[in-house]
Amino acid sequence: MNNTPPDGRGWYPAEVKALLIKRFFRRGIIDPSLLDGSTTFPYQISLQAPRGREGADNYAVLDAFIRTWAGLEGACNIVREMRSVRLGAKVRIPVAVEFSNPSEVARFIGGLAAQSLVDYAILTIRLEALKPDSNAENRKVLVSLLPQLVALTPEELDDVCGVVKGAYEGMGTGKFTRQLRFAGVHTKFVEDKAHLVERVLDWRHNGAIPKNTLFDWLGVRSKMGKELLVRPLCDKVCASIGGASLMRLNQEGLSQIRPVLTHVLVIENEVSAYTIQDIPGCLVVAGTGFFVDWLKLPWVQNAKVGYWGDLDHAGMSFLANARSIKPDIQPIMMSAAFLKYHYSDVRTKTKPISFDKSYLTAEERELTSALAVGKDKKYLQLEQELIDGEVVEAQIKHWYENS
Repeated sequence: MNNTPPDGRGWYPAEVKALLIKRFFRRGIIDPSLLDGSTTFPYQISLQAPRGREGADNYAVLDAFIRTWAGLEGACNIVREMRSVRLGAKVRIPVAVEFSNPSEVARFIGGLAAQSLVDYAILTIRLEALKPDSNAENRKVLVSLLPQLVALTPEELDDVCGVVKGAYEGMGTGKFTRQLRFAGVHTKFVEDKAHLVERVLDWRHNGAIPKNTLFDWLGVRSKMGKELLVRPLCDKVCASIGGASLMRLNQEGLSQIRPVLTHVLVIENEVSAYTIQDIPGCLVVAGTGFFVDWLKLPWVQNAKVGYWGDLDHAGMSFLANARSIKPDIQPIMMSAAFLKYHYSDVRTKTKPISFDKSYLTAEERELTSALAVGKDKKYLQLEQELIDGEVVEAQIKHWYENS
């Protein structure tokens, strides 16, 4: 610890607790480094006990320090040293606090940290039962997944374990996702939680599933061939896809077109696609929801892509899912400032969506958390359809000109 206690009086228990929280329990989540073997135990924090003038010349400072730590005897391992103080007297002074394992750290912090560690331990035991050959390296991967898994409802966790237990490579044999069979689990859950399911399966199968290839690994046609609304916004793009000004295409159809374009505008809801005015070199693809596999197509990867969804938990989860495939995708009308400006149009809903927020920016994660309001934790929702057409046109134009 490079931190220096104020006035040379040493670190007191509350301050050591604050240091541990900063290191291992920020934002109410246990840091994976506490559990994955990267933190060496015993883990020791120097108390920077009073010495020199503060200790020898001001015995009251030293005495208060010693008495405070004496009150924690048994609650943690306190390392002491014999030191000389005034008039040649020697005193056993607390110089460090030492933790033998993660449990001792969590107990010292107390509260949510201790409970979280219990939850993590139970979850780890449950998941490692699915992988009896787990080793230290596998455990690091598992620990990195725990924050997302522990945020699931008990029912969702049961479904994840059910899918992971029953899934194997090539099981789909070319069928659609909805034709798969998992005991007690609807395959829509696999589609909705594809990213998390993929990561847990990848852990169980020792890194055998490259990023965003879950459905390829399962051997299925993902999303059961869902059709999306495709609308070119200029004559040139229209001509490059056969002259149709409006069409519906599934994954296979999207893979067969070769649009000549610079921009792709992805829209969550179909009805909003009809409000967009002509834009040179731009193609709208709407009605996407969680269906984002098509973003892997070369003509999409080479384009500048914007995403406009409802400003709610579902919309933010769709954005995160899309960004896992197209990292530079830009959100449109999905910011805290936009929400505040249009607050009079905001509604509330009661059911949030748990999802992996790691693909959101810090500001987007903060916005997602801020969507929960009140003691009953209702969730804010600004629907696309409620935004004035002139505002939509101006915001889309700003994205197009600045992307």
